[in-house]
Amino acid sequence: MYILQYFPSITFNVFSAEIFPWPVFLALYRYSLRGVANIWILAFISFITLHLFVFSVYKDLFINPEALRVAIAYINGPLLFWLVINDCVVAERLKKLIQPIFIFLVVLGLLQYSNLFNFLTPFMKFFTERALFEQFGGGRGVTLFATEPSRAGVELIFIYTFLSSYIYSSRLRPVIDILFMLFLIVCIK
Repeated sequence: MYILQYFPSITFNVFSAEIFPWPVFLALYRYSLRGVANIWILAFISFITLHLFVFSVYKDLFINPEALRVAIAYINGPLLFWLVINDCVVAERLKKLIQPIFIFLVVLGLLQYSNLFNFLTPFMKFFTERALFEQFGGGRGVTLFATEPSRAGVELIFIYTFLSSYIYSSRLRPVIDILFMLFLIVCIK
């Protein structure tokens, strides 16, 4: 479950959503282990309830299940950030995963950019409906496990920022930054 926090676009084609609320499941899992009622969990439930109420009034008193998914997707980032700040176990596990995930995504991006493995596109579509194992839309860039290259770029920048904040020495940092920027420009576009 911790790995999926780095891949918000992976939905296993269960939902038509472009972003899946993995942090919500992680929060529920972590707090079910503690058996603690927390004010933030109550605030989260209140936010979802308020959102559903407003949406149902707007849509003629019809509650759409997509409204719940949208409301949860809004708080994906803040909820994960809150978990990292308040739960040492979550912070340590995510920190241990960051470097292997970053390397995996860079290798995946290079393989997708090469267009040599486009026969693996059905494999990618199992995880993310719009992902490809080749360049997206006639050379627009690679998607990694995101729905489009721009989202892949944003996700990878966040991962790199987190990774570079604690792993790389100051002597290698400028070289790695330049290589990462070139990867974004050439492969992700």
